[in-house]
Amino acid sequence: MGTELPAQDPSPPASGARPAPPGTALPSAPPAGESSAALSPAQAVGGALQAARAVRGASVDSICRHTRIPRRYIEALEAGRFEELPAPVYLRSFLTDYCECLDLELEPLWRQLHPPPAPSPHREPEPPECPDTEPPEASAYLESLRSSWGAVLCCLILAAALAWRVAREPRSGPEEAQKPQVLWPLRPALEEKISILVRDEAWISLEADDAAIFAGLAPKNARIEGAAHKSLRLRAFPSENLELTFNGAPYRLPPPDADGGYRIGNP
Repeated sequence: MGTELPAQDPSPPASGARPAPPGTALPSAPPAGESSAALSPAQAVGGALQAARAVRGASVDSICRHTRIPRRYIEALEAGRFEELPAPVYLRSFLTDYCECLDLELEPLWRQLHPPPAPSPHREPEPPECPDTEPPEASAYLESLRSSWGAVLCCLILAAALAWRVAREPRSGPEEAQKPQVLWPLRPALEEKISILVRDEAWISLEADDAAIFAGLAPKNARIEGAAHKSLRLRAFPSENLELTFNGAPYRLPPPDADGGYRIGNP
């Protein structure tokens, strides 16, 4: 999915309005009838997306065509109704596609939804220092005694290590020839194959070795196949409409990761 801007709306912009250059952070716009002070973080982010789309003159349908996100989820994002998404893990994925379509920065919006925790001002008290109750003469004598025993112990450890190393060294005569090392052939990397049968209409994005194989709305009874040497990644909604076969055997999807995708492979 690229960062190509959606087609401009045919209606001319308002008098004196200029489109914002790509990559410019746009201020969040509250929905009609609400004040910015009463907005939740979700509504503020949705208002910023809606304002960015309006400045660029893009329609909701053009955003749907470029991101492959259904229209009802685009409207839910702009209204701040994130609970209407299919699952919480899809929020960052849909926001990423929306921001790439309008050339916006994702991280400022994401930090507005998930602000970093404030550092704790609490500091642990330092333990009190214990006074030295030994007399100076006794302390000097004990220190010298510890040093002497420490030196003796180090010498014993070094002698034991040297004796152990000498005992483990192989003893070979000059007449003993060295055996040549055998080099085993490297095992070629196996190719992993996946086959997806779409039992009902579903949105699918399949990548093999970080290269896109398919991305879009798959019709009913469609079959999508791919092969990779390193990694297979799948994003789909709803995933219940898919029947997967991995390396010729039926395959069950693992739990999704933080971006709502699935890593396909052997456990």
